[in-house]
Parts: sequence; C-alpha cells; structure tokens
Amino acid sequence: MMKNWEESMKLNEHHNRLKMFVGEWDVVTKHWMQPGAEPNVSKAESECDLIFNGRYVRQTYEGVIEMPDASGKMVKQNFKGESMDFRVTEKGKVYLLEPNPNPDLAFDEDFCESAKAGGLSYEKLIQKIINLGRRYIRERAS
Repeated sequence: MMKNWEESMKLNEHHNRLKMFVGEWDVVTKHWMQPGAEPNVSKAESECDLIFNGRYVRQTYEGVIEMPDASGKMVKQNFKGESMDFRVTEKGKVYLLEPNPNPDLAFDEDFCESAKAGGLSYEKLIQKIINLGRRYIRERAS
C-alpha cells in the first residue's frame, strides 16, 4: 500500500492541470452559521503559485472575514492565510478539497492518521517531510 501511495505522489503530466490556478484572484466566500440563515460573505484577494516542482498549489489570501467572537457576536476580522488542499486524480481531474488556514501535523490529526493507515509511522512521516524539504531546497539551488 505504501508503495502505491509513493507512486501516486510522483510528478506526472496530470500535475500540469494545477497551472490553471496560478495567478491573482478575487475571492468571495460564503458560509452559513445556521441552516436557513443568510450566509456571511467574505471577500479577499488571493495569489496562487506552484511549489515543490509543480506538485502543489500554494495559495495566499488576505481579506476581511466575519466570524463569531468569544461571546458569539459576529465581528469583522482581518484575515491573512495560506494553504488550499487540491488533489489530482490518476485521470487528471483536479479537486479543491478545502481551504486549510491551519495545517496540522499533530500525530492524531487526519493527515498523520492517513499516513499511519498506509504503514508510515508518525516519526517516519515527519522525517519524510523534512527530507522532501531538503531535497526541494537542493533542487532549487541547482
């Protein structure tokens, strides 16, 4: 199973489809705090580029978002974030999974649990991420 996962992570022609996200974007997000309620609408500016030799899209965004404060009252807050989860299928279809402003590598979070299910321990996963980062830096330098 781990071999299949590693194989699926290799750069291939389908990653070229991620190029359509590169550039500057105006973003409008709607979210509903309760069923049937009017949506809260947030606007932001976004910029996308490719990282790790075109394997991933990095999206940075900045704007104002309306969120509940500690008392539950809706207030406007300045927001600046990074990271959107995209996946490319074997047939080249691109899916936006979720905006992910707080990627979490805690051992009991989804990403690490998925690696564990694939036979990769938490320690080995973290080491693999570090090694990929080092390799990326070496490749950029050459």
